[in-house]
Amino acid sequence: MFARIAAITFILVATSVAWFVLGGTINYRTNRLRPGVSSIWGSPHDQGPPVASFEEAFSYAFLQGFTGLAVTIGCIVTLFVVMTAGIKWAEKFARPQ
Repeated sequence: MFARIAAITFILVATSVAWFVLGGTINYRTNRLRPGVSSIWGSPHDQGPPVASFEEAFSYAFLQGFTGLAVTIGCIVTLFVVMTAGIKWAEKFARPQ
């Protein structure tokens, strides 16, 4: 039992030391090398976090007045017509030889 606790303690101490060394190098590179980097690459750029958005302008404007059931039935009918139109889809999507 003591060996396991000693191993866990050693791993904790070793990783803590590694993080302090990494933090020190990042701090050194950020503060002391900034003028040299700025002269080569230019001033720092700010980048914001990614933004997720959803727009439904097309569906709202195009399908205004239709219920969800009507739209679903329209999609199913369109799919049925396209799939049974006699088009040989294997030939359309075949890779050129």
